Formats: sequence, C-alpha cells, structure tokens
Amino acid sequence: MKLTKDDAKSGLNGHQRPQLHQHHCQHQLRHFNCRSSNCSKWALTNIRSLCNKQNDFALFLDVESPDVVCVTETWLHADIPDSLLCCKGYNVIRCDRNGRGGGVAMFVRNNIKFSPVDIPSEFSMLELTCVDLQYNAQSYRVIGYYRSPGCSTYDIDHMFLSVRCLQMLCSTDKVTFILGDFNLPDIDWSYYHAPDNIIYNTFLNFVNSYGLTQFVKQSTRNNNILDLVLSTSNKIISNIDILPPIGTSDHNVIIFDINLVNSINEYNSSDHTFLDWSHADYDMISMDLCSVDWNNAFQYCFHIEDCWSVFTDILTQAVNKHVPVVHIHKSIVKQSIRHYPNYIRKLFKEKAIAWKRCKITKLEYDKNIYKTAAAKCSSAVNKYHAAKGA
Repeated sequence: MKLTKDDAKSGLNGHQRPQLHQHHCQHQLRHFNCRSSNCSKWALTNIRSLCNKQNDFALFLDVESPDVVCVTETWLHADIPDSLLCCKGYNVIRCDRNGRGGGVAMFVRNNIKFSPVDIPSEFSMLELTCVDLQYNAQSYRVIGYYRSPGCSTYDIDHMFLSVRCLQMLCSTDKVTFILGDFNLPDIDWSYYHAPDNIIYNTFLNFVNSYGLTQFVKQSTRNNNILDLVLSTSNKIISNIDILPPIGTSDHNVIIFDINLVNSINEYNSSDHTFLDWSHADYDMISMDLCSVDWNNAFQYCFHIEDCWSVFTDILTQAVNKHVPVVHIHKSIVKQSIRHYPNYIRKLFKEKAIAWKRCKITKLEYDKNIYKTAAAKCSSAVNKYHAAKGA
C-alpha cells in the first residue's frame, strides 16, 4: 500500500502500519533532527565516462541538488575543456588520467568558496584531487581519489605512493574527507578487517593511524563496497543513502549530509526552515518504510520508548530524504530553480523506485524493469537536450 497524503494504511511486514496523516506529520515531526541550513548535501559516484552521461549527470544535479559531488572514472583528457563539463551553478576541479579511462573530478556549487590544494609533482601519477572548502569561518578539506583494481608489484608501489600522499594531505587541523573508489572489495568495514596482504594492510594501517571513519555500509557495485566516504570526524556525516547509478554506470550513487559547524554561506543564524509537505514524495517514503525489516529493527527493544525511538529514527531518515526543506531568509522564501520539466523528473523518480524494488527482491524480472526505466529516463533527457539545442 502507498503512504498517501491523507494517511498511511495497512501493514509493514505483517504489522499494522501506524496512522501517518500529513497534517499530523507537519506538527508532530517538527522536533525531528531534519535537514537544515546547517547541513550540506554531498555525493560520490563512479560514473564510468562523464562525457557520454553528461545529460544524465545534469539531471541528477538538478533533482538532488548536492553542494559537492566527487566523480571517479571520468574518462576525461586534456582536450576536453571545463566549459563542456561544468553544469550551471557548479565549478569543477579535475585530475585526468594520461591515457584511457580513470580520472577524478570534484564539482562544487558556485556559492561555496573553495581553493584547490597543490599536489607535489612526486605524486603526479596518482588520480587524486584536493580542495579546501570554506563555510563561513570553518574550513574543510576534501580529497577525491581513484585507484584501479590490481595486486601486481606496480599496484603495491601505487598504494605506497597513495598513502604517502594521503598522509601529507591529512596532516592538517581541518576536518578532512576522502571520497573515492579504492577498489578494495574485501574489507569488512564492520570490523575494519581485511585479507592479510600488503595492499590491504597498507591502506588499513593508514585509516587506523589517522583515526578515519568509513561511513558506507551498503554495496556500491554488485555486492561490494568499492566507493568509500572517510572522514577524520566520526560525527560530521549523517543521512547517508545509496541511490541508483547515473545513466548506464554500474556503480551506485552515495549521497549524504555534512553537519556543518556554521551555516552555509548564503544563509545566516537568523534563517528559518520548514518541511514542504505539499511537495513531499510519498511514494518514496512508502517504499523506504516497506523495505525495513521491522522485526530486525525492534529485536533489541525491550520498552515501548525504545520502539518509539527506533521507529522515529527510521521515519526521520525517510522524511529527510523525500520531503523538501524550504529556507526563509529575511522573509523571502528561497526555492531551487528547476531546469527540467516535470515529465523528466517523474521518469527519474520512477527509475529510483524500480531500482529500490530490484535491490529488495533481487529478481531478474524487477532488474529488467529497472534497466528499462533507466534507459527510458536517459533517452528522455537526451532528447530534451537535443531539442533545446536544435
């Protein structure tokens, strides 16, 4: 059953679904720790060629509206200028591979002050980019990184060099983030444990010695966690979620919130926010709640207060993801400008719903439905851009 604007009916995993009226949500959930102007949305993905997915990437930026996006396997080269890549409202900092494939790019919204960090020439063979972001008085360091899979002598030397560079960049008093595709699928991030070989040991020794926390707990490609989000702070990242791939990429998108010490540049402490329930995506809220294993979620709850706390935490995550937040600044409501028509945004949502369904059921039938929805969405956005350029 769908969670509608009027109420939420019938069972979750065989249990009665609590009544969730739209008017009730607006008043009763106001105390939840939802997104605010003190949060910044970031994303990470391996796109496997940015050039042939430019339109899909632009649609992703328009719908999700992240402030920072780290993209790996850009497959760019020096003959492709930034002007062909930069979506409206973003700056790009990139590191291209000297050859086919690979590459890293960082897209930063143009209302955020940033400065690229120089990488010494001894690390020129690495696919890595680094920027310092300025949010009012607070500065953050963001490192984007890509490593090709392999365990040869070359790959061992490459890991040694990578760790030396990362150690240098992390030796700062700034809160530091490392985003990228490390191609290390055999690490168990529940225990920070991996096979006993020199590549894995070198990387995990670096992670542990610098006190880094790795936040991605779900697979990002097939059943493997290849794309990582690490930080020197264990509390600064929240609401991490996995979204469907961009275009025909085989890596999922990781999206998450950064809990800023100070508010983002375009807002100040007098800002107010509220949840825009009239534009909430109730289908996706319903899908998220239906995908929860409630028996497992409540297995360690021995009091009704514990159950309520678990339920509200899960519901809050769904609300944060699928209910827009409107900012009021000096009595003026700030709203994002939508560049794509509703029919394309609807196809984007249908693709996300189909992807979530196939992840839950793992059925070939649902996987084919997702592929069809993804192809239909890509085709529509490409035709839209072609028509605009005609």
